[in-house]
Amino acid sequence: MIIFFGVRNYGKQNAESRNDVCEMCGAFGKLQTFDTAKCFHIFWIPLIPTGRKRVIDACPNCKQQREMGLRQYNKTRAESVTNAIKAMQESPDDADAAISALQTFIGFGELDKFEASAGALADKHAGNADVQKQIAATYAYLGKSDDAMQYYGRALTIQDDPETREQLAVELLRDGRAADAEPHLAHVAGETGKDQIGVLYLLADAYAHQGAHDNSLRTLERIESINPLVQEDKEHLKLRKSYEKARKSGKPLRSTNIGSRSGVKQERPGLPADLVLQEDLLQLTSPEALRLHLARPLRAGATILHQGHPGALQGRAGNEQPRRGRHLG
Repeated sequence: MIIFFGVRNYGKQNAESRNDVCEMCGAFGKLQTFDTAKCFHIFWIPLIPTGRKRVIDACPNCKQQREMGLRQYNKTRAESVTNAIKAMQESPDDADAAISALQTFIGFGELDKFEASAGALADKHAGNADVQKQIAATYAYLGKSDDAMQYYGRALTIQDDPETREQLAVELLRDGRAADAEPHLAHVAGETGKDQIGVLYLLADAYAHQGAHDNSLRTLERIESINPLVQEDKEHLKLRKSYEKARKSGKPLRSTNIGSRSGVKQERPGLPADLVLQEDLLQLTSPEALRLHLARPLRAGATILHQGHPGALQGRAGNEQPRRGRHLG
């Protein structure tokens, strides 16, 4: 008789989820974070608890995740939030302390503390574009486009830079305002524009969503002028064909990317050195590893921004199948 036994996770408590890109496999999907119990099982029946864990960013595609002991996680969370507040109180004029605190609040899910402090910090650092962008990026992360656009606008009045314009354009596009977004993308051109053509695909998608297919096709031509290699890509050609067909019918191509208020996040930094890769998880081996992962710089934008490929558009209405993006050229 064959006996199946082992250790696995059972149960989910304090669950959170968001649609984002998995750092390990690059797929877009619903990443889940939750408390769970490790149990020894026989025939998948849990028998002996072996400890409680905090599972972080469990990916439905590659089945990888990060884990930390729940007691250590809660201790690190409390210490990090307390230290962030203390640093702001001791150095109220320090913009870096304000940014670090905002990142800590949102990274550990302290949304009430973020909401309570964001407005005051924005006014306190009214002349600091980085603080305004951090607040905007966090609101974008939470799917609150109106607030995100407000603070990106404030950042641009302080310091006009291309990255902030791209981030504001993404929020405008997701709000269905393609014509308002396009002027903010005027700088995406030439050789340097190859790294930003992803946002132009989102612009084309927004025009198609409105039924403005001439503008969609014009945007594809702009992409082709920036990177001619896309004309050999099957996804690009498929997208062009769908726009041409829709132009003949006059019907809009409804997109799940447009009009969505779900949080939009951009690619995160590389993995800290003390995250240990295992078969099905990344073990968080220290509180510092957890802080580096959660209290990371938040940047606004959609998956499309850093994938730079039509395949990164996550699907039309009624087609939610995730795709991986890749760079061309």
